[in-house]
Formats: sequence, structure tokens, C-alpha cells
Amino acid sequence: MASKDYYNILGVPKGASEKELKKAYRDLAKKYHPDVNPGNKTAEDKFKEVTEAYAVLSDPKKRKQYDMMGSEGFKSDFDFSEFFRGNPFGGQKGQRGGGQYQTYNFGGGRGGSFHFDMGGLEDIFEPLFGGNYGQRYKGSSAKPPQQYILEVDFLTAAKGGEVEVALGGQKKHVKIPAGIESGQTLRLASASGTTHLKIQVQPHHLFVRKGSDIYVDAPISVVQAILGGEVSVPTIDGSATLTLPPGTSSGQKLRMKGKGTASRSGPRGDQYVTIQIKVPKSIDAKSKELIEEFSKRNPS
Repeated sequence: MASKDYYNILGVPKGASEKELKKAYRDLAKKYHPDVNPGNKTAEDKFKEVTEAYAVLSDPKKRKQYDMMGSEGFKSDFDFSEFFRGNPFGGQKGQRGGGQYQTYNFGGGRGGSFHFDMGGLEDIFEPLFGGNYGQRYKGSSAKPPQQYILEVDFLTAAKGGEVEVALGGQKKHVKIPAGIESGQTLRLASASGTTHLKIQVQPHHLFVRKGSDIYVDAPISVVQAILGGEVSVPTIDGSATLTLPPGTSSGQKLRMKGKGTASRSGPRGDQYVTIQIKVPKSIDAKSKELIEEFSKRNPS
């Protein structure tokens, strides 16, 4: 195993205080956490690396051993087999979320084996999951909520709907309110406890969403751009008619009022259509003659 400079990984000096270590780790954990970077293997590897560095340097005994041996001599062999994605809170292996803070194991190497207890890091991970998780449940007999990431199709998030999820080995139907956005949380209550579902909206191949507004490109012909007229454009509700003014330019944005997503705090948004003029790659001789005549009659 290659040597690792834990101080350099966290971006702190060798004499960094416990407070400085925690701040550095907090910033890096928020930046690289897998649930903030879904599907990004590089970010996930970086998150593991900074977590290992913090686990060693935050333990006085292990830090002393590391400082004595140096990065060449100390091997932590941090085991991430239990540090599964998106779960700083424990729970069953292979699930996201859980009820208690987890203890993770280091083993082997010249650093010896020891435990890294995630308890006490509530303030680092709470912003990733929302709420005052640690403060509400530390020392309480109440069962903490399960924490899950729920990926939602773009159109379902925009229009609302229902999705089926497997929670605790059981299939449940979850109602998705129209206009929900990534990062927002749905709360499910049942006899077995409370479940928090953090929403992750999937991208769409045509639409881009900004708040409650939708943005989409629409290709039109040169003739349509010059003469204007009606064209069919996609919306989240299906095809709709857009009226082009004569002399429409490429890149021009036209608004379709009320064709955006529902808003949880106000009226429905709008759709903005960016015009893209499609120029034919080849034309016949007669068309070329007509265009040249047009150019003469309409000098730029």
C-alpha cells in the first residue's frame, strides 16, 4: 500500500489543532460526499481518502504513532467495507440510512487496529441530510429516522406522481408532489418509525429546469425564421404550439407562460424556448438562384 500524507490530504499543517482538523474534514466531506456527487467515482474515492486521514489524525494515539513513523512507516488499512455509500449513521449493510452512529474499523499495518466512531460528527453530516439529527436523538429513547436517497424521474418531479420504493424489505408507494427539487426531503411515518427520503432529480435529455421554469431548445427552418408562423415544441405536458414572430433570430428566447413546473410556493413557472435555426447542408441550383436573388433584394 502506498504511503499517504494525511496532513496534506486534509490541507492542514502538521501541528494542526483538533478544531482545525475537524473544520478541514467538515469542508472536504461536504464537498466529496457520494450523495452530493452521485455516480462520481473520483469524488467517492476522495471522500474515503479524507475520512481515513481524519480518522487517524483525530485519534491522539494513532496520530502520535503516525507522527513517529511518518507516512512511509504508518499503514492504516482503513476498511470501508462497512462505510457504505451515503450512510454515516449505521443501519443494515447495503442500505442507505440507519438508526445509530456507526463505528468503523482500521486494521493491520504497522499502525495496528483501532476504531473510528462516527458519533460526535453529527454536525458534519447533518447538513447533508437535513435537520438536527444528532441533537434530536442523542440521549433519547426515540428511534431516529431512516435516511435514504430517492432518485426521481425529471417529469415525475416536475408534474408530480407516485413511485414505488423498497424500504426495509417492503414495497411502498410514495407520492411525489409536483415541483419538488433535488435536495428537498419527503418524510414518511409508519408504525416502524420515520423515514426521510432525500430527493435526487434525474436529468432530462431535452429539458433543463431552473426553479419552476423550464428551458428547451427548438429547431426551426430558415423559412420559418423569416416568415414566422406556428411550430410545435415539446413541453412537460406534451407538444404545444408556439407562435414565431417574423424575423426570428437564432438564439432568441420566447416565453410560453405557465408551461413550466408547479411551484410549492407560488404559481406555475414558464417555459423558455431557445430558437435554433437549422440551415440546410445542401440546396439545388434553383434554390441557390432564389437565395441569391433574395440577397440582392435584401442587402444586410
